[in-house]
Amino acid sequence: MVRLPAGLVAIAVLLTLVTALEGVVGSEALADRRERVMESPRSLGRGGTYVAAPASDEAIRLNPATISETDIDFQIRYYQLDLFFGQNSFDTISDLLDSQDSALSGDATAISLLKKFSESFGKRVYGRLQLSPGGLRMGNVDIAPFFATSNFIDLHTPTVPEVQFESDTYFGVAVAYSHMLGKSTHLAFNLRGFRRSLFASNLGFSDVMGFLDSSDLELDDLVERREGSYWALDSGLIYQPGDWRYGVLLENIGWAAPT
Repeated sequence: MVRLPAGLVAIAVLLTLVTALEGVVGSEALADRRERVMESPRSLGRGGTYVAAPASDEAIRLNPATISETDIDFQIRYYQLDLFFGQNSFDTISDLLDSQDSALSGDATAISLLKKFSESFGKRVYGRLQLSPGGLRMGNVDIAPFFATSNFIDLHTPTVPEVQFESDTYFGVAVAYSHMLGKSTHLAFNLRGFRRSLFASNLGFSDVMGFLDSSDLELDDLVERREGSYWALDSGLIYQPGDWRYGVLLENIGWAAPT
């Protein structure tokens, strides 16, 4: 009888789960992928190659299996703030604020507004803010609350000028547990509970002008807000039998209750 290493068995089980889930989810859902709940600047700087990366303070964002690779009995982490901006975000946001001031004072016209944003058409204005107010690690358990908001404005001119707008905000807490199997395998689970609020809409030019002209209108008057509570489970694995290191990560097996 041939016995396989426990790490290889675990990898085979996870790959089977991934294949099965891809069949259940379907191509339509996969085509509308969203950003990860908490991005890692360290991972983005390496082109997203993070699944088999060594242990770090961002293990709960990357692969939680690396938590049990370190001999940390107790650790308290202070806040971490991450900011992501597109290259033309600052100029466009400044133009938006100036345009609203001009509209409220009666100096703005439709033509002047179009001229002000002429260089921004076709360029997505993107901004993302992430905040980890703290974190607690006790042995192989890691607890981390989080807050993130991801926003973009896309100006384009099909037949008439339009503005595509989205603001996605969520906050919650993640709890991860990692366990060492044998001498070379680490298996972990990460449970996230969070609340999400999403604004998304395509606005015509007349809607934008009406919003700028009125001090009584709020964003809720133009864009429908969708909210919901979510639970998501990640499973990560690290296998290092020698010099080579292998990682597997299965993300976002979850449940949602939109309101």
